[in-house]
Amino acid sequence: MMVRRGHLLVEALCALALSGVLAATAALALSGVRRSVRAADQRAESVRGGRDALLVLAALLRDAEGVRVEAETAIALSVRTASSVVCARDTLSISLPPVSAAADPAADPVTVRAQPVEAGDRVAVLVRDSASGTADWWRGEVDSVEVRRPTPACGVAAGWIPLADSAQPGIRVFASPSPPGAIAAGAPVRIARQGRLSLYPSSGEWMLGWRRCTGTPPRCGVVQPVAGPLRTPGTGGLRVRPEGPPGGVSVEVRVPGDATLMQTLVLLRAAP
Repeated sequence: MMVRRGHLLVEALCALALSGVLAATAALALSGVRRSVRAADQRAESVRGGRDALLVLAALLRDAEGVRVEAETAIALSVRTASSVVCARDTLSISLPPVSAAADPAADPVTVRAQPVEAGDRVAVLVRDSASGTADWWRGEVDSVEVRRPTPACGVAAGWIPLADSAQPGIRVFASPSPPGAIAAGAPVRIARQGRLSLYPSSGEWMLGWRRCTGTPPRCGVVQPVAGPLRTPGTGGLRVRPEGPPGGVSVEVRVPGDATLMQTLVLLRAAP
């Protein structure tokens, strides 16, 4: 009986030791799985950041008023922020109809605005020569903006907005140089914002950032993050160059920890 008890004790100790080995092995395997999952999540997040950067770049370039590739990792551009028509003018300013809030969803509003018009924005108005009939774009820089109840010339009575939008504020734009006298009611207006897209370092990573620029020569403000992280400039985080048909721009991005090259070719539309 003593021998049997000895065998049972040895078997129990062996079983405990084996259980410990199995538990340690399982813990190591689980830890490895967690590391793999964490690495896969980080890689997926990094790839998403690269795709976001590519989508943002393509969208901004496609809708830009003008694009200048300053270097492989920097682009200067003017992004259209509003479109409208002149409903009234004076010697200092032009007035735009209100942004319609209650118009028929099937109808196109007269004033379309992605961002509020601000000082420093660029404004372009189509001016037609009354003698020759030729048209060209007058260009200026916004000095200030006045948001107010529309005058009769820009309101319901003149047919610019529906009655339901009669309380919506109109937009009066003061610009330099002063708008020319040849600007007529109904003239198309385009408003754009200058900026610069480039890579910049942030907390040990490289991100795609946007800086708003104003004045001539342009002075750019504080960088705002757009997408990322991307690789460093020297390892292909961002590469932009003219390519393909006239007005074509090739955009390439690479993200940390992934060998995949993400690229697209953007065809720029003609500026107004």
